[in-house]
Amino acid sequence: MNVLAVLEASRTLFDLIDSPMLRELDSACEGVIVVDHQARIRWISQRFRHCMDLPEAGYFNGRPVEEVLPDSLLRQVTRDARPVRLDLCQLNGVWVVESRMPLRDRSGKLIGAMGVTHSRQPETIGHFAAKCRQLFDLPKVSPARSPGLRARYRFSDFIGSSEALQSTLDRARQAARLDTTVLLVGETGSGKDMLAQAIHNASLRRDLPFVAINLAAIPEDALEAELFGNGAQTAGMGGLIEAAGGGTLFLDEIGDLPMALQCKLSRLLQRQEYAATKAGPGALRIIASSSVSLADRVRDGDFRPELFYRLNVLPIDVPPLRQRPGDLHDLCDAFLRQICLATGISRKRLSQNALECLAGHSWPGNVRELRNMLEQASIFSPTETLDVADFNDLASLPARVISFAGDTVAPLNDTLALAELQAIEQALRASDNNRTQAARKLGISRANLYDKMRRLGLSVRPAH
Repeated sequence: MNVLAVLEASRTLFDLIDSPMLRELDSACEGVIVVDHQARIRWISQRFRHCMDLPEAGYFNGRPVEEVLPDSLLRQVTRDARPVRLDLCQLNGVWVVESRMPLRDRSGKLIGAMGVTHSRQPETIGHFAAKCRQLFDLPKVSPARSPGLRARYRFSDFIGSSEALQSTLDRARQAARLDTTVLLVGETGSGKDMLAQAIHNASLRRDLPFVAINLAAIPEDALEAELFGNGAQTAGMGGLIEAAGGGTLFLDEIGDLPMALQCKLSRLLQRQEYAATKAGPGALRIIASSSVSLADRVRDGDFRPELFYRLNVLPIDVPPLRQRPGDLHDLCDAFLRQICLATGISRKRLSQNALECLAGHSWPGNVRELRNMLEQASIFSPTETLDVADFNDLASLPARVISFAGDTVAPLNDTLALAELQAIEQALRASDNNRTQAARKLGISRANLYDKMRRLGLSVRPAH
């Protein structure tokens, strides 16, 4: 219920003064004062007396408001009946944040005015003023280049109520309210790109472009032109940094950025930090993500420390699916619904046995793997209910090793680890131990390759 609407719809001024709603409003701020249509004081709350340092025993009822508060602007409200939603003004030598509004009876007749003091510490709204400056200083959207540079996802698109997910979303919402660099850390397929889009869509830059680039998917010799642009590009267009145009640049798999470009990006972030300390925000916001520990990469000499510290301003851990077991049922239900709409096949449902089997999987590919598995099972299953057998059949597909069989077969994690080890060793041999070429042959990022090699006990140091 809107408290102010109730107060403004009172039958008489005395009904308003006697209303418990007025006391509720008073308890939520620094104090309230009510005057009649002739700007004579009819009620002052105890909190307001304390805020204005007025005597407790003083009798103010019926006195013109200027006799008690010489700088009050409530009389102006009783004359023009126009509300002042938020104002910074001085009352009795005290700077306060105040709202002033006309009061009417139910017939619409003006019966007085009310002043609400929100705070006597104007610095408490400093963040509000800073956001206003940011909003007005941000560049306007260029309609010619905005199509295709929009973020699709919002916080409401995330599925699940687990504590791990909600903690991450709370931190991300906090990041959206700020205008600083964000680093998303999480395993492949855990939803880092989706979270970056949600942060952008909840920020002041939401109407500006969202530009994403997967650094692991672009050849090293083409990355600089892709990011920073060069003179050879057509129509005078710059790189993706220019295309972001004051919006958000999402650098996915930042750990795969070559050392030479790490230095250049660090200088860009330094300029951003400098610009943000001046009037207005930086030229664009950077959100980066990594599926490997950047701190470990710094320690191994593969990542520049100064860039790490500039990226690690507001780190957010994105939990893997195995840390969100309570979300599995809701995720499956939502994905099966989406698959039905996207493919036109009949809606599938999971049997309890199938759900229990899925819950026992380690999900190395996280949410992305879950959706792919459900889509494949939905397409190939002739029945409306997906059972354990529908997921066992997926083991024969070339790109997946899945088993829900009994104790007679090796555990899934062991099977996956062995397959990864054999594939990595083969790729390294075929690439003459060149890690970058091996990663390309495997279709993964170099940072992801290093992470897997460490986990499997392979040396990450180049052979001499």
